[in-house]
Amino acid sequence: MENNKHILERAIQKAIDGGWQPYELSTGSITDKIRYTLKFTKPSQIRGLIFDQEFAKALWGEKEIRIIIGAEYSDEEEWGVPWNIEDITPKWKYKLSQMVISPDFIKYLEDNI
Repeated sequence: MENNKHILERAIQKAIDGGWQPYELSTGSITDKIRYTLKFTKPSQIRGLIFDQEFAKALWGEKEIRIIIGAEYSDEEEWGVPWNIEDITPKWKYKLSQMVISPDFIKYLEDNI
């Protein structure tokens, strides 16, 4: 398992590659941008950075995906008529919502970047 700093560096790298600009820093190398972001983001602010919608959009993209929210059954269950709740949502929105409810958001980030 990677250490948290390395996971964050990889996530920031991918978000920058996806168009995210850390703290209005528009010049410098990607390495400089990652270092700047980690240096000026306090540990208490990491969650805010990672859960930021613009960061998530750049990290996972806006491509729409189809998800099955659950395998629920209607009142007709006794007649064997199942139904699934389907949704089409941007990938970033789905991944962000899953990361929010994950017991370990850094582990989720590691597994999904």
